[in-house]
Amino acid sequence: PPVLGVVPVVWRRMLGGGAAAPALLAAFAPKERGGSGASAVRGLSLESVLEMELPDIENSYREWVRGDLPMVAETGNDLDGVLGVDIEQKEMVGPMVSRVTRSARQRTGLRRLDIITAIDGRPVHDMKELIRVLSAYEPGETVTVDYRRVRLRESSEVPLIPRP
Repeated sequence: PPVLGVVPVVWRRMLGGGAAAPALLAAFAPKERGGSGASAVRGLSLESVLEMELPDIENSYREWVRGDLPMVAETGNDLDGVLGVDIEQKEMVGPMVSRVTRSARQRTGLRRLDIITAIDGRPVHDMKELIRVLSAYEPGETVTVDYRRVRLRESSEVPLIPRP
């Protein structure tokens, strides 16, 4: 039925909307339950489509967000394991090594101005992707860092260290 096509769109918006989810749920609630009823399709509310009461739908959503979604680092300060070199976002290029000590250079093989292109085969185009990929690893684990040095493409096995 046509209503079923609406449900995935609503859940997608709820999943991407975070704090907007309760408002979406309220919009789908029938008028007699305090909602606007405006988004109901052919007189069916989200409650009738999912065959759950609105508070149960909201609780189910909140439990899913808390329990099933992995926590992902959003800033370098969230990371447990790091490469041990300073990295900055280079406009239109990607994560660039901006400073590296002699000991870090020996441990990582990275040099200043190297552009990091992938970690363990997972492409990284910007700092957010680099942080997201690194968040899956712990200090002491070794990752393969693919990088570009001028025109050369290289890779290096890098043991992650605890974030200082």
